Amino acid sequence: MTNRKRVLSLEGNYHGKTVYMDIFSSRNRVISKYSDVSPYAVSDYGSIQKEQVSNDTEEETEEKREIWYPVVDIELDDSMCGVAAVAGSGRFQMNQTPAEELDGEKEMEYSREKLEDWENNFLSSGSAALKNFWIRKRCDVSDGRVEESIRFLSDDWEGEIEFWTEDSGAREVLYRESVKLRGNRISGDRSASGDEKYWNALKASVDYILKSQVQKKDSIYYQGLYLFYDHDAKTFRQPSWVWTWGPAVSALLDAAEMPEVTKVYPKETLYQAAREIGEAALRFQLKDPSSPAYGLVYCRRDYNLKIRRGYMEFLSPPDSLFMAGWGWMPLYAKTGEKKYLEATKLMVEQTWRILQTNDDIIEQDYMMPDNKWKDWILDEAGFGMKAFAELYEAEPDEKYRRWGKIYIDQILNCFEREDGLWDRMWTRSTKTVWELSYYTRAMGWAMEGLLSSYQLLKDKVYLEKAEKMARAMMRYQNEDGSWYFKFDRGAEHAGISEKGTACWSGLLYRLYDDTQKPEYREAARKALDWCVKNQYLGEDPDGWGGIIGRTPSSGIIYRRFFDLSCTYTSAFFADALVRGWRHRK
Repeated sequence: MTNRKRVLSLEGNYHGKTVYMDIFSSRNRVISKYSDVSPYAVSDYGSIQKEQVSNDTEEETEEKREIWYPVVDIELDDSMCGVAAVAGSGRFQMNQTPAEELDGEKEMEYSREKLEDWENNFLSSGSAALKNFWIRKRCDVSDGRVEESIRFLSDDWEGEIEFWTEDSGAREVLYRESVKLRGNRISGDRSASGDEKYWNALKASVDYILKSQVQKKDSIYYQGLYLFYDHDAKTFRQPSWVWTWGPAVSALLDAAEMPEVTKVYPKETLYQAAREIGEAALRFQLKDPSSPAYGLVYCRRDYNLKIRRGYMEFLSPPDSLFMAGWGWMPLYAKTGEKKYLEATKLMVEQTWRILQTNDDIIEQDYMMPDNKWKDWILDEAGFGMKAFAELYEAEPDEKYRRWGKIYIDQILNCFEREDGLWDRMWTRSTKTVWELSYYTRAMGWAMEGLLSSYQLLKDKVYLEKAEKMARAMMRYQNEDGSWYFKFDRGAEHAGISEKGTACWSGLLYRLYDDTQKPEYREAARKALDWCVKNQYLGEDPDGWGGIIGRTPSSGIIYRRFFDLSCTYTSAFFADALVRGWRHRK
C-alpha cells in the first residue's frame, strides 16, 4: 500500500488569525446523481430495468426530486466537516439529517459524524441542487504555525488543497496546491495457467473483499461491507445492504484454509475480518419482542425518489436467513462462538412464528417506518433455506427440519413451473403470480433454496428439482461459460450477468457434490473460467480484483448500466474457486 498520509506546513506567523484548510477531491468535480443515465444504457432501457414494483408505501410523492452522491475520500477527524454548496428553491438533506429549506444559495456544513466515508446521500426537491462538495478543517494555530496532515482513503487521489483566512469579510488565500497521488499498480498476470491462474484469482478476490470493508469507526456500518465499487465514479457505494455480507464471511473463512492464499494474507487476518463482518451484522438484529419483525435483521435500505422521505428500510425473513446461513453459522462452526448460533436460532424461531401468520408463503419484507409487510413475495425467498440447513447441521433438532420443509414447500407451491424454473412474484392479496422473469441471478437464489433443502431434508425430491432447474439453466449457458442478465435474451439487450454467473458456478459445483454427475462440474468450470477471464486487474487499485457488471441491475436499485463491481459477486467467485480447487482433476 502507498503512503496515504500527506503533511502540509505554512511558513509564517498566524497568531490571532483563523485559518481554514479546504480539500477538493476530483471525485466531486462531477457529483453523480440518482437520475444519471449511463452512456451504455440500451435504447429500450426503461422496459428492461429491474421491475419497479411498488414498495407498498402510502407515503409517495409526485414532486421533482433528486439524490446526489457526494464523496468523502479522506479520513475525517473531529475538526473536519463536509461543506455542501447548494442553490435553488426547495428542500434538501444530507444522509438522515433534518431537512432544510432553501431559496437562493447557501453553504451547509456537516460534522464528521453526519457523514459516511465514500458515498453519501444528498436528497433535494424542487430546483434545489448540490453544486459542489468539499472537506473543510479549522486549523490549529495555537503556536502561530500551521501544520496539518491528511490521510487519503485511496492509493489514488487527485484534487486541490487550499489554505485561507478571512479578515474583515475578505477571503485571503494563503496557499494552494494541486495533489495527484498515484499508488503502486498491482500487476495482473493474465498469462498464468493451471493451478496458478486460480490461486491468483482467489487472492485478488480476497483483496477486493478486504478493500470493501467499512473503516469509519463511528459509522453504524463499521466493519461491514460496501456492496459496490463504482468504476465510473471511482467510489465505494451502499454499505447498508447487510444481508449481502454473509457470503463474504464464508469466502474469507474458506480462503484462510488455502496455503497459497495465506502466503499473502495470514490466516488470522482473514479470520479477524470475517469475525468483524459477522459482529457488524449482529448489531442489526432487531431485539424488540413486540415487533412483528422481531429476530430479523435490518437487511437493506432502498433509495427511491417516489417515497416522501427518499428511502425505505426493510427487515426480511429470507434475506436475514441467507445472511445467517452464509455468515453467522460458518463463523460458529469455525470459532465456536455461541453468539452466532444463538442469533441464528432466534432468527429461525421467529421465522417459524411469521410462517404461522399466513397459509400460503413466507413474508418478504417488513417496511420501516411504515411498520407493515409488503403485499408481494419474490422467488428469491427460496435462498432463506440456507440458515435452516446450516443450523440443523450444528444443532440437529427435528423442529428445524419440520419448519424448513414447510418454508420451502409453500414457496414451491407458489412458484414452481413444469420446466423446473420458478415464476417471479406472488401477490398475497390477490393470490396471483407474476410469471417467469428469466433473471439469471434470481434463479440462482431459487437454486440455493433447492440445494439447501436437500442438505437439510435429505429427500431426493428436492435434489431432483435442483437437477431439473440446473438442466434448464445449462441449456441457456453461453459457450464462454456466462449467462446473459436475462438468460433468454442476448447480451445486446441487457448485458452479461456477472453476479449470476459467479453464483451459478458455485451452485453447480455443489450439485456435482450431491450427484457426482460430471456435466454439472463441467458447466461450473466453464462459468468459473469466465469469471477468471473477466476479473478486473486494471489500473484502478480500488476496484482491482472485482468483476465488473454493466446491466440494468449494475447497482441493483440504481446506477443501471454503469460499470460496478459487486462484493457478493467476488464472494461467490471465491466460493466457486475453492470448490473448483477441490475438483480440479
